[in-house]
Parts: sequence; C-alpha cells; structure tokens
Amino acid sequence: MDCKKVCGYVTAGMFTAVIAGFLILILSQFVIKNVFIEVFHMDNAITDLSVTGGSDGMVEVDWEALYPFEVLEERQETQSSKKTNFLTDKVRKIVNIIDMYSNEYLPFKEEVKLPSGLFDRLLDNRMVDTDNMYMTVGAGGLIVRSPFYQQFTSEELDTSALAENVESLRDFLAGQGIDFLYVQAPIKEDKYDVNYVERYGLSYESQLADSLLEQLIKRDIDILDLREVLHNEEKECYNAFFNTDNHWKIETAFWAANKIAGKLNQDYGFRFDMKYFDEENYVKDIYEDWVFGTIGRGVTLANAGYDDITVLVPKFETLLTMKIPNLNMNHTGTFLETMINPVPFKRRSVVYHNAYDAFAYSKPPVTEVTNHTDTGNSGKSVLLIRESFAGPVITYLSLGIGNLYAITPEGFTGSIESYINQVKPDMVVVLYTAPATNEVTSKYDFR
Repeated sequence: MDCKKVCGYVTAGMFTAVIAGFLILILSQFVIKNVFIEVFHMDNAITDLSVTGGSDGMVEVDWEALYPFEVLEERQETQSSKKTNFLTDKVRKIVNIIDMYSNEYLPFKEEVKLPSGLFDRLLDNRMVDTDNMYMTVGAGGLIVRSPFYQQFTSEELDTSALAENVESLRDFLAGQGIDFLYVQAPIKEDKYDVNYVERYGLSYESQLADSLLEQLIKRDIDILDLREVLHNEEKECYNAFFNTDNHWKIETAFWAANKIAGKLNQDYGFRFDMKYFDEENYVKDIYEDWVFGTIGRGVTLANAGYDDITVLVPKFETLLTMKIPNLNMNHTGTFLETMINPVPFKRRSVVYHNAYDAFAYSKPPVTEVTNHTDTGNSGKSVLLIRESFAGPVITYLSLGIGNLYAITPEGFTGSIESYINQVKPDMVVVLYTAPATNEVTSKYDFR
C-alpha cells in the first residue's frame, strides 16, 4: 500500500479516536450529573468529574408574576411574538446545553490545551487565544487583557442615558423615603499607573466608568468610587485581583464590604459594628492552586498556573437564613452552612475550577439573607443591585446587618420597583464594575 495513503489512514484514525474520546468523556459528564448525582445523590471522586460535583437544584421562577410591572402596556407582547420568543428560548437552551457539555464538561480540558500553550512559548509568542491577546503587568506579573491605544469619540463615551436611568431610580427611592448609593468597583486596570496609561491608554470600560460617575455627580447622586479609595490607601491594584480571572480576590471584596459599611455608617445612620470587617476576627482558610478563571483558560496552563483562594471564616457565632428562590433554597444555619456553597471546596474539580462562584452561590436573580444574631444593626436592611463582583461582598456584609437583599438585573425579569415596594429596604446600593457599553442594558433598567 502507498506510504502516503497509510499515513493518511493513520492520521484519520488518530483524529477519529481523539474526537470519539472527547465525545465519550462528554457523555460521561452527562451520565454522572444526571444519573449518579441527580438520581442517586452520590458525592465521591467519580462524581467530582462533573462540573460542580453536585446538583444545581435550579427551578423556574416567574419573577414578573411575583413582582409585576405597573405599566403593563409597555411590557405586553403580541401572541405571535410570544410564540417566537418561546421557540427562540427553547432553541437557545438547546444550544447552551450542547455548548456546556461540549466545552465546560470536558474533563482535563485545560491539560488538553497545554501543548498549544507550550508551543506558543517555544515560538516566543505573546499569550493569545482566538479572540484576545494578553500581557503581564506589575511586579507580580498579573495577566490582563492587552489594551490597544484607542481614541473614543464623545458620542461613544456619552453615558447620559445610563445616568438618567440611575437618576430615575434615585428619584423613585426618594419618593419612598429610601436612601441610595452608587458604588463603582475597580476593574483589572490601574488608571493611576502612569507608564501603563501613557503607553496603552485607558480601556473603553474605564473611560465609560469615569464618564458615568461624572454624570452622576452632576445629578447630585452619591457615589463611592472604590478605585479612588484603593489608590488613596496606597493599595496595589494589581494585587487586588486573581491572576487567572477578572474578579477581585476575596480579601479585596472583604475590604470593599468594609468600605461600604463605613460609608453607610458615616452618611446614612447605619450602625455596622466594624469588627465584622476586621480580618483579625476571622480564620483564614487558604485553598492553594484552586482557581482557574476565564483568563487562565485563554492563555492555557502553560502561561498561568492556578490561583489560591481564601475563605474568611468568622471566629464569632453566626446564625443566618439564606433564601435563593431559583435554587429552591431556604437554609438556616451558621456562616459556612448558609453563605458558602461547599461543593467547590470539597476537592478541586477536574472540569471547573472557579470556586469564586461559591460565595453567596454566585449571582442568582434574587438573594435574601436574614441575620438572626444581635448585630447592633439588626433593624436595618439594604438592597444590593449587583453583578458577580458582589457575591463575596454579600457574604460578608450580611454579617453586620439584619436583612440584606440582592437582585441581579441580568437574570431578574420582574420589576425592581415592585420588589422594592414589597421588601421596603432602608437603603439601596448599586454595586457595579465598569459599564461595558454606553447603551442601556438590563443592568441599567431599574424599573
């Protein structure tokens, strides 16, 4: 037989075997999650091959029925559009399932990508994936997405529509006698790093954040810019984030909870006992080489090892109730029994490595925490309108107050105003990182 044909058959056979192996591994994830875990409730080294090693317990919640919009005409759809949306939603769910099981559910996916990263290093390439380019900054070599020096027009940086929506929320709350604060979280970019800014310029997101805060100040809306606080306290911005992920470290989020509590004490009559935000009152459990986030996946293990992650466990007594409707959760217990999803900390999964999502169970549409201990602040309540950065902030801020509520607008399809009318918080805080666009999205639709 011709040598060329033999090589072709061998190559085709090897390629087919690899694809078949991947499909078998992905199928195994489906069986493990939906049979071993969901049916037999097994939790062992075998079931750890699943994404989380445990059931997500998701249930459907009709948020709009629970928290209806007052002006129904603006929200009503024709019957035909409802059918279209129904079909679109079903197709989207199928696509998401296929993507999840073929991507996230592939065991040892990062190890499979390792040769590609090693090859790039041999060629002295920059760290590249199909969509992004990365670089290292700071003395510790923090990995960030490479910026490209760009000039943006005033129209591109016009955040007046976002500011108007924030102002409308503030005015609505004022009519209810509820105070309001907008908190700007830092992103993985140091606007005070002169050499960095001169060479690359600030990212679009950072410039949007600056523009929005300027607009809010003009509208006499109270803000807390944690980027400024971080800089004024001479804290190293590059040390505040995970290396392989865009999120801040748990210690940074704990620090942010401290600053928010201090602001509410100083300006809004709250009585947070600051002992709840002193690391001396916590045991530091450090899980070494435990987190591998989205940036790490982009640059591969060859260019970024795992991150450590810390769980600050209270030394003092705690008794909390955690309610998350879409997880069918209504648990009462200690801090660890209620505020931290234990599954990602049982053992490091071979599939999914972001234990950051364990804090306050990531970002469900609605989270409600009741603190049953006497905090000195027990008669007070706060509603956080939030995104993923707020998970660990909720975890620790809830220790110092009677009731803490949280809404993630991207997953919450009901009326935020209706929710506010029902729970009647003393304070509403928006805690966001930098806007990704100057257009109004679900994040800035506060109706």
